[in-house]
Amino acid sequence: MKIISSFSSTKFTILSFVLFVGIANILTGQTLNLTLEQCREKALAHNKMLQVAHAQQESAISTRKASFTQFFPRVNAIGSYTYIDKNIDYTMDLPIAELLQVLEISNPAIITDPLYATLLGLQNQGYIPDKYSLSIGEANNWIFDVTLTQPIFTGGKIIHQYKISKAAEKITAASLKKTGNELIYQTDEAYWRLVDISAKHALVKDYQALVQILFSQVQNAYDAGVTTQNDLLKVQVKLNEAELMAFKAQNGVRLATMALNQIIGEPIESSLALPGTISEISYVPYDSTQVQEYIENRPEVLILKQELEIKQSLTKIAQSKYFPNIALQASANYQNPNPYDSFEANFGHNWQVGVVAQWEIFDFKARKHTISATKHQQQSTQLILEQSKELFELEIKQAELQYKEALKRIQLSEKSVAQAEENLRITQNRFDEGMCKSSDVLEAQLSWLNAKTELIEAQTEMYTKHANLDKALSLLY
Repeated sequence: MKIISSFSSTKFTILSFVLFVGIANILTGQTLNLTLEQCREKALAHNKMLQVAHAQQESAISTRKASFTQFFPRVNAIGSYTYIDKNIDYTMDLPIAELLQVLEISNPAIITDPLYATLLGLQNQGYIPDKYSLSIGEANNWIFDVTLTQPIFTGGKIIHQYKISKAAEKITAASLKKTGNELIYQTDEAYWRLVDISAKHALVKDYQALVQILFSQVQNAYDAGVTTQNDLLKVQVKLNEAELMAFKAQNGVRLATMALNQIIGEPIESSLALPGTISEISYVPYDSTQVQEYIENRPEVLILKQELEIKQSLTKIAQSKYFPNIALQASANYQNPNPYDSFEANFGHNWQVGVVAQWEIFDFKARKHTISATKHQQQSTQLILEQSKELFELEIKQAELQYKEALKRIQLSEKSVAQAEENLRITQNRFDEGMCKSSDVLEAQLSWLNAKTELIEAQTEMYTKHANLDKALSLLY
C-alpha cells in the first residue's frame, strides 16, 4: 500500500488559471496575496482554540513542576508579637503559722513576721511570709516557630500523583497537536474551496465569451437571412444562462473568500488573491508496515494512552490508603519572655525531632470500592483505546483510497478535456463551413465547459484529499 510520491505515473498538464478575486474591499481597499502556507500561518496565529490549547499546556507544565515539589520537605514558619498593657499579679495566702503550730514551734510569728525578725536580729536569717505574691508578664512578647516536615513513606501516593501530572501534561501536548492538525485541515479545505470556485468563475467567463462569439455569428447569419430566429433564440438563452452562471460563481467566490478570511483572522470583507497556477505537490510515501506507527502517534491515541496511565495511577493511589503515612518532623522555637528561664526578658529556645505516622484503620470498605471503581475505569479506557486504533486504521485506509481515486479522476478528466476541446474545434469548423447547426456548437461548448469544470474539481479535490490523508496520519501540525 503505497501512495505515489510524485505524479510520474499520472502525469497531467495542470490547468492554469488566474485567481484574482474581484471583490471590492470595503474595509481596507487592499488585496492580500496569500499562498497556502501563509494562510496556514495566519490561521495558527489567529485561532483562539489553539491559543487555549497553548495556555492549557503551559498550565499543565506548571502543575507537573508543582507536583514534583512534593518529594521535598515543607518548611513552615510562624512568628508573632504581642504587647501586654498590664502584668498579671497573683497573691496567695500560705498557712505557714498553722504548719509551724503543728510542728510545735512556740512563737511562729518570729518566723513569719519581718518586724520580729528585725527586733531579734534575725533579719539575716530570713523569715517565711504567710502571703505569696507573684507578678507575671512582660510588655513585649515574641514567639518564633519553624517546622520542617519531610515525607518518608506514603504508600506510593506522591510518586503516582506526580505520574498523573506528567500524564496530564502529555495530554495537553497531544490536544495541542490535535487542534493544530484539525485547524490546518480546515484552512486547506477553505483555501482549495476558494481556488475551486475562483477557477470555475474564470472558466465560466471563458465559456461566456465563446457563447458570445457564437451569438454574434448567428446574429449575422440571421440578419443575412441564412438562419432562423429559433436558432438565434437558442443561442440567446445559452448566453443568458452563461451570464447567470458567472453571477453565481462570483457570489461563490465572495462566500468562499469570507470563509477563508474568518479562519485566517482577516476582516470578512478583505479581498484575497491566490497564486495563479495550481502546481504539483510531492508526497512522502509510506508502507503498510508503518500504518501502526502512524496510529500510535495519533494525538487521540496518545491522549487515551495517558488517560489509561492516569487511571492506573489512581488505582495505585487508592491502594496506598491501606498503608500509613509516615513523615519526619523537626521544629525550633524561640520565645521572649523566656519560658525556660522563669520568664525572664530574654530569648529562650528549644528544638525537637520526631516521626509522625497516620494510618486509617477502618473506613467501611471505602478504599475497597474506590479501587474497584478505578480498575473498571481502567478497563473501559483500554477498550476505547483498542477500538479507536481500529477506527483510525480504517480512516487512514479510506483517506488513502480517496486520494488515489482523486489522482485517477484527474487522469480521466484530462482525457475528457482533450476530447471536448477537439470536439469543440471540429464542431466549430463544421459550423463555420455551414455543415452543422448552432445547436451542435452550443452542445459542444457545454460539453467543453463540463469537462473543464470536472478537471478543476478533480484537481482541487486531489489537494483536499491529500490534506485529509495528512490529517489522518497526523502530519499537518
